Amino acid sequence: MNEAGWKAKDTLSFEINVEDINKKYQLKLAVRHNKNYEFNNFWVRIIQKTPKENPDLKNIEIPLYNKLGKPYGKCTGSLCTQIFPIEKNIQFKNKGKYTIKVIQLMRQEPLLGIKDVGVVLE
Repeated sequence: MNEAGWKAKDTLSFEINVEDINKKYQLKLAVRHNKNYEFNNFWVRIIQKTPKENPDLKNIEIPLYNKLGKPYGKCTGSLCTQIFPIEKNIQFKNKGKYTIKVIQLMRQEPLLGIKDVGVVLE
């Protein structure tokens, strides 16, 4: 992430290569944020582009803090990391490269306090 913040027009793009279409996968989003991030949650739009199908679009809320203000996930120093499940038991229909795009949907422009975002495919 840019130190000046994450602008809504700054789309993150991740490519994954699927070789085994008989396996079931878990898709997760990893988020690292400052402890002083000013919101309790984080809204993102996930766009999954497949080799042969139309893109799949989802808006997802990721809760970062519980009702008492304690961060979910693991914290070290001033940074907290949370891995949030997006989809379980995905079975890809086609081999090949899939693109996953992440767009922040928060009202702050630019969004401050989110340090890293990544996609995890297990």
